[in-house]
Amino acid sequence: MAIKRPLVLYGGRIEELRVEDSMPQLAQIAYPKRSATPKIVGDAAGANLVTVVLSPSRQYFIPLAVPREVVLTGLRISVTTGLSGTASIGIYNNTEVNDSDAPGELLDSVTNLDIGTTGEKTGSLSYTLQAGTLYWASMIASSGATVRALPIGSQQTALGRVINAIGVISYLHADGSGSTLPATAPGTLSFAAAASVPAIYLLE
Repeated sequence: MAIKRPLVLYGGRIEELRVEDSMPQLAQIAYPKRSATPKIVGDAAGANLVTVVLSPSRQYFIPLAVPREVVLTGLRISVTTGLSGTASIGIYNNTEVNDSDAPGELLDSVTNLDIGTTGEKTGSLSYTLQAGTLYWASMIASSGATVRALPIGSQQTALGRVINAIGVISYLHADGSGSTLPATAPGTLSFAAAASVPAIYLLE
């Protein structure tokens, strides 16, 4: 028996979904690699960046999935107003908590980034993100420095929206300690609605 594909509207006619329009095919042409042009976690619309004041010792979690294999060589944040302290950035795997996707184990990270001065703060690592796999990018800082951030209009909506409200859920977060990324993400997480997301740069 032939496999029936979903029906899609093409030029006013309902037809079966064409193979070339399937998600796996589209994913292969997305996310082009270009030297010296890092991607930002969750950046969907390409709007100009804004800034956000970090909440000290708040651990931010932002969903991350790539359409092709990405070999990370580093992670970065950009500080626009320094405040004495340090920051850490990491990648967590995905797990399931109460039937919901959530960050799990810390896979790799960069630590002790100086956020007391302005500029790009980069840490080196070597980790390969697999295509079509859900990860969580995370950061935590010991002070309320100001960093570059994604505005609401440029964020992916992977976390959905607040029930009975118009605001998108921008990121998950939990209270942490200093600038330490725990080996396992906290089991209880809160969410921030309609908020700018700290820009975490992915370097290849």
